[in-house]
Amino acid sequence: MNKRELRGTLRKARRAISPRQRRRAAENLRRQVVRSGVLLRHRRIGFYLATPEEMNLLPLLNQAEWLGKHCYVPVVPPRFQRRLGFSRLTALPRWYSNR
Repeated sequence: MNKRELRGTLRKARRAISPRQRRRAAENLRRQVVRSGVLLRHRRIGFYLATPEEMNLLPLLNQAEWLGKHCYVPVVPPRFQRRLGFSRLTALPRWYSNR
């Protein structure tokens, strides 16, 4: 199986997961991370913003912000740059969709 076929297979599997299952998984992940103490040990935490077919990390991100953590999300660099950057989430973000 090549990379393109693998991505298609994974995308299909993600789409088969119901929204209810995704919500439950997101809440379970939040609980596990809180219990593990990871949020207490780190001040800066990176997240990703999920597509509709991925698990939503918003419950975990909200928990981290509630604890006063600095939360970051990836920023897609211009085509000529090869390094992924991160932007801190703030009350007044200056983001736009790349699509």
